[in-house]
Amino acid sequence: MSEDKGKIAFRWWRDELRAESGEARALNARLRRAGTAAEILSEEAVFRLSRALSLTDPERLALIARVLAAVKEHDKTPLARRFGQGEPLALSPLRFQRLIRTRDPGELARALRRALPLVAASCDVIQLSRDLYWWNERVRIAWCFQYFGAQAPEMAQEREKVEA
Repeated sequence: MSEDKGKIAFRWWRDELRAESGEARALNARLRRAGTAAEILSEEAVFRLSRALSLTDPERLALIARVLAAVKEHDKTPLARRFGQGEPLALSPLRFQRLIRTRDPGELARALRRALPLVAASCDVIQLSRDLYWWNERVRIAWCFQYFGAQAPEMAQEREKVEA
């Protein structure tokens, strides 16, 4: 069985983007400022992530790197759940619905990068990485249940068991 994609991406985030070094801070800043997938893919560190994940889809790779650069802290709460907490909600239902409908990796990255500051740029980096790697209907359904604080349906839980 192959290693969990979320854990691989978490180690990359921790070692390449959150390390206490000038190189990590500079890389993080370049990824946050990057306007195109090509700018993100021009970073050698992103290709270390690509190799570690065995990911050759350039748009998906850019999505993961771009979004992870915007995450400041790891905690055990999934991002979708954090969006659905607070009074008022951290992310309005309308913005959440637009996010869930997003299929284009570049558009998804922009939406998530804009929304992350609403939750102090903190979430479960492992789960977020898994979700971005797979971003499909099952993931979007799971996010809906997490957002509303409900138990995930069986079909979404199956994906998590397979990947664990």
